[in-house]
Amino acid sequence: MSTLLVILGVIAVAVATYLVLLYTGKIKDADGDFIPDVVEDKVEDIKEDVAEVKALAKVLSGNQIRLLIGVKDGKYQSVYTKVFGRIKPERDDLFVKNLNDEYGTFNAEFDTTLAWGPFSPQLSLVTPDAEDDSPEEGDDWV
Repeated sequence: MSTLLVILGVIAVAVATYLVLLYTGKIKDADGDFIPDVVEDKVEDIKEDVAEVKALAKVLSGNQIRLLIGVKDGKYQSVYTKVFGRIKPERDDLFVKNLNDEYGTFNAEFDTTLAWGPFSPQLSLVTPDAEDDSPEEGDDWV
């Protein structure tokens, strides 16, 4: 019973504080519906944003993206994150332009035709020779 009274007391204090701030003009409520104008404005902004996102989703419902996938170390897949394209129109020039850019390198093997399909990497791994030709610790390096 005392818990209920404490909860009701907290709610009563919160409502009284809200009404005092509303009456003194600290909280603006132009239409008198006891909902602050700031909250109403935020709700309207969110409704506009949601409507915009719904319209974009409807227009782009069949849209697909195109990306460049490469093979690293003969076994790992890697995605080129500098450019993403659309399936239609197929713009290979954007991928080529970014790959040739100073900061656009892609450290993986990929099909140079930029076509989707099976790709077998041509990378040959270098293995060290069995014979160790490195100088001993006491030997002269020059």
